[in-house]
Amino acid sequence: MVKCLNHTGYETDCSKLATDSATNKYKENIPGQVMLVPVPFITSLQTGNIYQPTLSGAKLSDIKNFIHGFDNKESCNKYIKALHCQLTTLLVENPQYETIKVSCKIKVKQCLDTNFYKAQLEEDLNKFLSPWISGDPGKLNFGGKLHVSQIIYFTEQLDYIDYVTNLTIEHKFGNIPQNLDEPSLAVASTSKSVLTSFGSHKIEDA
Repeated sequence: MVKCLNHTGYETDCSKLATDSATNKYKENIPGQVMLVPVPFITSLQTGNIYQPTLSGAKLSDIKNFIHGFDNKESCNKYIKALHCQLTTLLVENPQYETIKVSCKIKVKQCLDTNFYKAQLEEDLNKFLSPWISGDPGKLNFGGKLHVSQIIYFTEQLDYIDYVTNLTIEHKFGNIPQNLDEPSLAVASTSKSVLTSFGSHKIEDA
């Protein structure tokens, strides 16, 4: 899968040009820049974080070189031609994964093993938040939003759950919280962002 973002790239933060800390700022309104965001074929992944599938730096460079028409000295690529206008600035980057961690209290149905089904719920939440881990790469979506009510509804439909309370989410990019203003809502912060499961969740007895 490849996401193509027109007018997207990095612009130098002019406010910091006079310092040694000048940085490039991600923007989605820069004419002449194009960003490709490829995602590896998920069912072929042998290593790495399945909740955040990425390509290696070498593979990203290969993709960029192929589009530029650069000869990497392999016979099969010797006669390739550039696939884009040389006046554009082309970037090839991995998706920006933003994690969702769920905290809640649950009551499982009578006669069921609580500890077993707390672990089962964590697994089911991971599949709900990162549906591609079940083998369908088409379920990996860029952008979008997720409300707490959607997770509550999903959880309450599970046949081993009696009820769920105090459900909250932590939406982060790396270690930076993203939903402080709207704690019940996670919204992808960029067009190259993918909301995904943190991988573990805080599940307690109600």
